[in-house]
This record gives sequence, structure tokens and C-alpha cells, in this order.
Amino acid sequence: TWEEGLLFYAAVTSKMTYPERCAQWLLSEVIAVVQNLDANEFSIEEFGLNASATLQARMKELIAKYEDPKNVSPLQNTEDECVAPPAASSGCALPFLAVGRLDDGAILASHYTAAEASGSEEKKQEMTDVFKKFLKAAKTKLSAGQNKRLQLNEGTFCCRVDQEGLLLYTVATSTIAYPERCTQWLLSELIAVVQKFDTNQFSIEEYGLNTNATVKERMKELIAKYEDPRNVSPLQNTEGECVAPPAASNGSLPFLAIGRLEDGAILASRYTAAEAPGSEEKKQEMTDVFKKLLGAAKKKLSANQNMRLQWNKGSICCHVDSQKLLLYGVVTSQMAYPECRAHSLLQLLELRVALELRDTKLSSIEEYELNANMALTATMQELTANFEQDPNDVFPLQNTSNKDTAETDGTCVSTAAADAATDAAADAVTAV
Repeated sequence: TWEEGLLFYAAVTSKMTYPERCAQWLLSEVIAVVQNLDANEFSIEEFGLNASATLQARMKELIAKYEDPKNVSPLQNTEDECVAPPAASSGCALPFLAVGRLDDGAILASHYTAAEASGSEEKKQEMTDVFKKFLKAAKTKLSAGQNKRLQLNEGTFCCRVDQEGLLLYTVATSTIAYPERCTQWLLSELIAVVQKFDTNQFSIEEYGLNTNATVKERMKELIAKYEDPRNVSPLQNTEGECVAPPAASNGSLPFLAIGRLEDGAILASRYTAAEAPGSEEKKQEMTDVFKKLLGAAKKKLSANQNMRLQWNKGSICCHVDSQKLLLYGVVTSQMAYPECRAHSLLQLLELRVALELRDTKLSSIEEYELNANMALTATMQELTANFEQDPNDVFPLQNTSNKDTAETDGTCVSTAAADAATDAAADAVTAV
């Protein structure tokens, strides 16, 4: 957690396709159990908590509850207490929304949704203080376009730095079970609202945007829209504009590539809009960016590490294979495209490449040689088509052979891009 940082909680899944949000819900419940023990962490010996009958029983209950993610209801924990975001009528699933300037830590706009409730002033001040800490830390720890999600009490603070690295956007959730992709859609829309004002960010005084009627009204609209994630349609923002990944025919995944880390050679690539005007220029631009990522990843990323970076209106998601030989990359046309889907695509591609090239020496493959491999070309085309579907369609549920592998709805609770890469890796690739 942001405030404590004393204990590390982990759950192992037997399959990569086990829904990450279910694992995070499980860990949230374990955290609550341990915190209720009222013990000094530093006085506990190794494996000391194994002697706690209460903790052991609860861990068994939680394993049994979350064993099959298809049967997990996010609305109740093992004590029938609510652990998921409340319905919209409760008015507190998203209690706090704010924009701050990284340079001097000034809060430019904030909205607190429970202003009339008892004790609201104290809670508002608490969230404001936490956001101030975030601003100070993000100035040195986060890069432009980077996301971060941190647990705070029973909820979370979700942050994003804008593409220019000037402003930090944050929304608080009352529970950790609130889907992270919904918070990122919300922040994407808020960024678009603020960017519409042709104003020098450094000239705005503290809380200066609170006096802007348009900004305040849009913040209220966004809170109302995303209050209940079950009712959120990712296809439109509050102005009816598309902010989610388009359908397959719209090219939501325009570029997919495989590169060799040792010499930076691109072994295979696929560009989905080859017939569109200006496609050659766009393809070359994406190729150049992937080349730069290959050079940076060789030094800064580890085996099995993921990275996501904002690029133009979309993002570039990368995955290093288990032997740190190859880098897999996919470009999304919208930043709102779920990160967990992009990395699921890359991991499936890694498996198919490993099978296809199991008897091939990677160092002997020439640049773009794998474009002539019909099986891999078909695999890349098939994966792109499957993952370009509406994110509400069930996918990492099935592999490309239509064999069920797990159950999930595509939502994700973690910030893999922000947490998977070291600060050095983020700094190295930000220049792209």
C-alpha cells in the first residue's frame, strides 16, 4: 500500500489466463484478514502466521472461493460484505476526481462527490492530502503517459500523467474491485476535456480550473457516467465520441511485430491498413518506433517483462519472451484499448512462435524472413482479427484454436505497464 509498504502478498495462478482482477480481489481479502490480526509485523517470525488458526481457515476459504473464476461474484466476500463498487445510487463508488500540475504540485481542479455527507470535509481533506503526495512522487517517479494504481484503505487511487508530462489526473475508487479499465477511460475523457482549453498550464493558479463551469460540469458528468461500471459502455464518451477500441474492421490494432533483441532485427511484422491512403508512411513510422523500442528493451527490460507506452492517441504494448531473445509489440489505435487484452495477444503469439520455431536457431533468421512463414503469417492475422473485436466480447477466454482456456470478461485491475517496467526502462523509452 502507499502508506505502509510493509508486507508483500502474492497468489500463484496455474494458467496465465486466470483473470487478474479475481486474483487482486483475493489478495484484498487476505490483506483485510491480516490487518484484523492486530499484530506487529516486525515481531512475527518466519511462517509465524501459519500458527494462526483464523488466518489459515480464511486462506483455505478464499482459495476455495476463487478457485473457479466463473463462480466468483465480485459483490460479496466470504463474510458477505460488499467488496465491489456500489451501485450508482450510492453515489460513492468514485468519491474523488482531480487534476494537478507536476511542476509545483498545484491542484488545478478537484471534485468530491459526497460533499453533503457527514464527515465529508475530513474525508475530502484526506483525499486532497493523498493527491498532494501523489503529485510530489509522480514528478520524479512517473513518465509522460504512464499509469499508476495504488491501494488506499479499502479503495484505490488511479493516476495518469498526460502525454506532455505536465499534468497528473487522478480518480479515487471506494473499493479495489472497481475495474481499472473504467478508471482509465474516465481519465482519458478528462484529459480530452482539459486539453480542449488553449491555456498555458503554468499560468493557471491553484484550483483555477474549478472556476471553469465547463470543466466542473464535465467532471460531474464523468463521475455520473462511470459511477456504476456495469452500466458503462466503452464505445462512447459523454459527447458520443468513440473512446474504446473500434471493431475489427476499424483497425484498432494496426501494427504487430516480432523483433530480435540481440541485433534489433525485425523478424516479422504485420500492418493492417495496407490499402489506406498514407499507409506506407504510417507503417514506416510504426516500424521506426518498434526499432527504437528494440534497442531500449535490450538494455532495460528483463525476460517476461511487459511495457506499455502512450503514443499519439493510442499506445504501444511490448512483451519480452521468457529467454529474453525476442520482443513482441502491438500498436493500439486508442489508449482506452484494455492493456490486458494487448498483452494476452502478445503472450499467445509468443507461444505460437515457440512452437513453430522450436527446431530453428533464432540467430540464423534474417530480417523479415518470418514474413514468408505462412503459418506465422496466418497466426498473426488470426490473432489480430480476434483481438480487434469489441472488448466486451469474451476473449482471452479462448485461444485461436477455439479451445477454452479460462474465464474472464477482459477487464483488468492491475497497472502492468506502470509496474512491470523499472523507472530506468520508462525513462529510456519515453524519448520514442
